[in-house]
Amino acid sequence: MVILDGASDRPLAEFADRTPLEIARLPNLRALAACGVVGQAQTIPPGCPMGADVARICLLGRDPRQWNPGSGYLEAVGAGLSVEAGSWYLSAGLVTTAEGRLVDPAAGGAGAEEAAALFRLCDRPECGLAHHPLGGSRAVARVSREAWTADVVAQLQLPPWQVVDTVLVDLLPRGRAASTLREAWLAIRERLAEHEVNQVRVDLGENPATDIWWWGAPSDPAATLNPPPFSSAVRGGVVTDSPMLAGLARLAGMEPRLVVADEGQRGYYDERLAQVAEMLSTHDLVIVHAARADRWSRRGAVDAKIRALEGIDQMLIGPLLEMIRGVGDWRVLVTSCFGASVAERRHIGDPVPVLLAGAGIEADEVTTWDEEQSAAGALRTFDGQRILAQLLGP
Repeated sequence: MVILDGASDRPLAEFADRTPLEIARLPNLRALAACGVVGQAQTIPPGCPMGADVARICLLGRDPRQWNPGSGYLEAVGAGLSVEAGSWYLSAGLVTTAEGRLVDPAAGGAGAEEAAALFRLCDRPECGLAHHPLGGSRAVARVSREAWTADVVAQLQLPPWQVVDTVLVDLLPRGRAASTLREAWLAIRERLAEHEVNQVRVDLGENPATDIWWWGAPSDPAATLNPPPFSSAVRGGVVTDSPMLAGLARLAGMEPRLVVADEGQRGYYDERLAQVAEMLSTHDLVIVHAARADRWSRRGAVDAKIRALEGIDQMLIGPLLEMIRGVGDWRVLVTSCFGASVAERRHIGDPVPVLLAGAGIEADEVTTWDEEQSAAGALRTFDGQRILAQLLGP
């Protein structure tokens, strides 16, 4: 299975109402579509908030309305942290605001050393709040359940890229029990403004990390964090640079291989392919994940997103097909997991295109892989929880 976060999009007026998938040159994906079947999957079920955790739980065949421990907990597990029953685990990110409104959900792409120094500044020992950097502007936050109650944490759901141009203080949890969180957030804002890293970034014309944002709480803080049983009929492995997906894989009984998110396209895909090559001889199911299209979507960079899609086709899909054709009977499923609007710089809950090819798959009449054509494919539009069953089925 190939998971391409944010590959699907919406029509762009400046490109004659075509999407980046329709514009990009994707000979390998289109050749694969011509010998397989396509369709659409709804990976954000009705009633669920838009979130990568929701979509990824769907991909592994579970209903996120019944079980979702939150992206923070999944990232903690994926990063190998020792999770404690007396703590909440939240996703955390450094962001940039202007006049209180969020303008940059990644704080200008702060470097790992800069971000680590700033995250240390965000720790609040008096309420058991600590941050474990994940690289760049991202971290896992751990906080005492006594300091932040369940009804307060339940309000921390929206990731920063979903609230661009919103006044952040208006989104903070409300109620008397939320006073400790709000006080910590305001104190962190003051400390960040004074730090030399941010002062240097301002002098260089770069976006400073003016605030921290927490999200990814459990959908039901009172529910168990342990997942329902996953199928053990196949031995699965996941290659990803996402601690969240690695954590979900570990909880599902799969082997996660967490790789570095190399900035260069060639290095980014070469490391993934090397891990896939090792797994093919020992695993029945190998999932490889790439998020470059999503990264550029959230930055509003149309041309970069198109180049990222073309890089995926040339440097990941092409070599991957050459690799698996030498291992006997094979099947491959490609999906966008969730969509990302490059015009709006946020994730979207539209059905995502799915492509399935290989042993036992009779081709349909669709010969390309994009948002519009996939709706006419033999798979039609189906529940995202059935994606894995489509790949592993007869």
